[in-house]
Amino acid sequence: MHNLSNKITSWGYLIFPALVSCGNGETLSPQIKPLTEAVYASGYIQSRGEFELTAQSEGILKRQLVEEGDYVDAGQALFEIAGIAQEARLTNAQNLYDLANKNSGSNSPLLAEAQNAVGLAWEQYQADSINYVRYTNLWNEKATSQAKYDAAVTAFNSSKLSWAQGKNNLENRWDQLKNERDQAYQQLLSAREESGFYTVRAEQPGTFFQRGKEAGEVVRKGDLLAVLGLEGGFIANLKVDEQDISRLETGQKVLLKIDAYPDGMYEAKLEKIYTKVDTRDRMLRVDAAVQDQLPGKYTGLALEANIVTREKDSALVIQRNLLMQGDSVMVEKDGEEKKVKVEIGLRTLSEVEILSGIDRDTKLIKP
Repeated sequence: MHNLSNKITSWGYLIFPALVSCGNGETLSPQIKPLTEAVYASGYIQSRGEFELTAQSEGILKRQLVEEGDYVDAGQALFEIAGIAQEARLTNAQNLYDLANKNSGSNSPLLAEAQNAVGLAWEQYQADSINYVRYTNLWNEKATSQAKYDAAVTAFNSSKLSWAQGKNNLENRWDQLKNERDQAYQQLLSAREESGFYTVRAEQPGTFFQRGKEAGEVVRKGDLLAVLGLEGGFIANLKVDEQDISRLETGQKVLLKIDAYPDGMYEAKLEKIYTKVDTRDRMLRVDAAVQDQLPGKYTGLALEANIVTREKDSALVIQRNLLMQGDSVMVEKDGEEKKVKVEIGLRTLSEVEILSGIDRDTKLIKP
């Protein structure tokens, strides 16, 4: 795998001017200068505590109540979702109530039969009552037979009972239909409450960065609704080559170059080093808290970073291409070329610090 260690991009003071030639141009001399050793990383800007808000139920997204970039409070409504199944239950409950209301009304088809029966029983009762009075009078006058009188009494009592039973049946049927109507109404109220818009709210205060659905789209359980970030600023979500892990410590200064802001350099501080290397690219995630104010509240911005591992205000520095295998350099001494062993300190992509073996006046020869 390609090693990204010590990659220093051409920003700020991390890239230094080339060493100057001495004498006839065939030799070079070390320089005393500031030197910074850093670990290269790449990644993106992320809101602190950034998380994805997903749907917990199915339905249709009716309304988005906030816009991207808005600050939201805990409990603030973000979306309204209408449930598909609940709407079907509401329709069914409404139909059942309409039917029950019709059946219990004055023009109810279910009551018409019972009302007709009561009417017929009443008419028969009235006729039998007249006949009963007539035969009673005749009986009292000894003008009719016992059989005819008894038949009139029996018909009167029978029609009276039939009329009373018909009224009772009508009242019972009426009560039954009113109860069915009341039950259907309660089910309708419950269905209306259940089928009301699901209101999705923010659990914590922060910034609404991105929506995952448009109004009118079907929402299924687990679908992304929004990306939100908690209060507390931004972090740089970085990846570092596994070969550089041993050089990292929390608290180290991190210099950020954000693609969206090419003219700026932003400082961060390494605050978290994760413990699992990604087996796909052999990279380790680290987080750096952005210390400077960014020009805009955007998440996902691409960046490159240098994690400063060591710094020196004054170091004896040579170009890295002068260093030979085995940490040696070729020098000119008394008109002769000589190979000298050196001790190496800080390293960058283009330069190295020399701790011992040569001094500022040594004349170096390119190998």
